[in-house]
Amino acid sequence: MATTLASLRPGETLLDFVARGPEVIREHVEAIAKAIRKADAFDVIELMRLRETPMVLEGYRESLADQRPAAVELVALILLARGVRGLPDADPRAANPAKVVPDLTNAREYYSVWGSSCFCRTARQRNSVR
Repeated sequence: MATTLASLRPGETLLDFVARGPEVIREHVEAIAKAIRKADAFDVIELMRLRETPMVLEGYRESLADQRPAAVELVALILLARGVRGLPDADPRAANPAKVVPDLTNAREYYSVWGSSCFCRTARQRNSVR
C-alpha cells in the first residue's frame, strides 16, 4: 500500500489512481515487452523463475519478501501474447535477458495498481450493499 500511496499524483485520490490503472498497466506491459523483445521466451521465463522463486518456503511471506513469484506469471503472459518463442529478427545470444530480468521484477507500481484496484473494488461493493 505504501508503494501505491507514493505513486499518487498531487491531489489524486486512491480511486483516481485506480481509474488510471489501465494506462499505468499498459505502460508497464509495453515496457516489459520491449525489454524482452529480442530474448528467447524460455530463457526469460527460466531466469525469472530462478530469481523469483524462493529456495526455502519455511517462513516465507510474499508480502515481506523481495521476490515476486507473480512476476514470473506476468512476464510469461506477456511472452505468450507475442505468439512465438522468439521473433524472427531477434538474436537471442545478443539479447542477454539476464540483464533485464531484475528490472522486470521491479515494476512494483504494476502490482500496486492491481492490488489497489482489487481493494477499491471490494470497498465499493461493500458500500453498495449497505
